[in-house]
Amino acid sequence: MRKLQLILAVACLIFAVAGCQKDDDRSGLRIQSYQYASMHHIWEKWGVGIDVAGEDSVRFVYLNGKIAKRVGGFRPVVASEGAFYPYIFTTQIYDTLIYSGNQITIRTYSEDPQRAYANLNERLISLDGKGRMIRQIVPAATDTTDFHYDSGGRLRESYRRYYTSGVDTVWYYYTGSNLDSLVRKVYQFSDLMVKDVEAFSGYDHSANPVRNMSYFSETFNRSLSANNYIYYRFQRFSPDGFLGESYTRSWTLNYDSEGNVVF
Repeated sequence: MRKLQLILAVACLIFAVAGCQKDDDRSGLRIQSYQYASMHHIWEKWGVGIDVAGEDSVRFVYLNGKIAKRVGGFRPVVASEGAFYPYIFTTQIYDTLIYSGNQITIRTYSEDPQRAYANLNERLISLDGKGRMIRQIVPAATDTTDFHYDSGGRLRESYRRYYTSGVDTVWYYYTGSNLDSLVRKVYQFSDLMVKDVEAFSGYDHSANPVRNMSYFSETFNRSLSANNYIYYRFQRFSPDGFLGESYTRSWTLNYDSEGNVVF
């Protein structure tokens, strides 16, 4: 159990988070739903154990053209349920998004009568004049992340401060608007603990339906590109530069009759 708690702590700390088609529209497509397994969640790399074998469709409710509600999330599994995974996907967990000027407040709730806890998490997101996320604050955790963009409007750097820890990330792009890789450094006080390198490739030519949907952890990586990647590589290095962990993943994308990707 202590090992699982440590894994979860590291996963939560790290996240905050082939140019085929140029896309400067930051509004994105109005996606109604996607299968969670089609996305990319950071917990998968540590084998924490998340069950998405059954119902795993995340759904969205829109109000005045903006996401007002996101339905779908993970809850812990109690021992009496006899499940193999410690976390399981459920549609009884949902997020609400409240917009006020250049700020979005995201709160997570549960409809499960046995787990009727409100405000599971609250995040305050600040936007710039172009609608880009420039700061995210989790008040309950003293957790603040600042985001910086290049002259082309692409996310370039982020700086996260979490109690005595820090996470600095730099993003790199192919020619155009598709993410090539990122380098993330995790610090405890001023000491470098690990360096992660993540690479993204195999982009298609279809518009990305989760473009700029950076408010949710499983869509964050995909949201930064105009198109859709199918290959991913993760590498973790020690402060001395030794490779300690390596992980790859690939996806088979599905398309509708008009060539649009269907997640």
